[in-house]
Amino acid sequence: PVLTIGLLSFVAGSALSLVTSALAGSAILYIAITFYMIISWYLIVTLLANYGFPMWELIQRTLLIAAVIGALIGFISHFSTALQDYLGVQSSYGDRARGAFKDPNVYGPFLCAALLLVINQMVVRGLFSILSVGPLCLFALEILAALSRGAYVNLAVTLSAYFVLIFFVVSRTRWISRSLVIISVGSVLIIAASVVFLRASGLEELFAHRLGLQGYDEKRFATQSLALESLVHTPFGVGPGQSQDILHMSPHSLLIRIAIENGLFSLIAFFIF
Repeated sequence: PVLTIGLLSFVAGSALSLVTSALAGSAILYIAITFYMIISWYLIVTLLANYGFPMWELIQRTLLIAAVIGALIGFISHFSTALQDYLGVQSSYGDRARGAFKDPNVYGPFLCAALLLVINQMVVRGLFSILSVGPLCLFALEILAALSRGAYVNLAVTLSAYFVLIFFVVSRTRWISRSLVIISVGSVLIIAASVVFLRASGLEELFAHRLGLQGYDEKRFATQSLALESLVHTPFGVGPGQSQDILHMSPHSLLIRIAIENGLFSLIAFFIF
């Protein structure tokens, strides 16, 4: 019920902000995509509620299969143009890997979720085999190759939260010992594989460059600052999908985007959710 209240309140706030939209087409498209995502969420939780753990296992396996396919597409593209030449798969964004995704900044975080699922299987079930270590290394290398700072932060926060839960909340001795093995052995393997991979794929210099501040970062931060300042004048939002047209650049922050586009009421509802 709390989740539903949060979502319905968010939709109500978004509908209210729709009135202030200057560009109706952008607003309607954005709202339609948002509704699609909400319905998708309800579909997944309803399936889980009705079918329980077997459904979770099916969803998990399907996501991992999709991640392996996407990561292999990205990995092959570093060394061969065959997929692009024969299948028309545009698997890179410049030198940054994106698999079969539109953007490296979506590709990277998707693989973060897949990598966490593999680690969880290794911790909970003790699956130390090529079927787990192989995808683990593949996902780690492709997250690296996406050259997405957002994905790197995503992975660091996700893994930190996961292992904190394992050590301090679950506190099962077997799981803790397996976690220590994965952290120690996995770190050495992945660092070694990453060094070899970066040199072999020629991404070494670009990786070092991507870790620093980029020329457009200052503009991004300025856009976020401008968006927050404008909230004083538009507490109900400027309308869904409008921020990029009004600010001439995406805020690159989910929370700031909700606040500026859907309004403060929708932001509160999102936090309730």
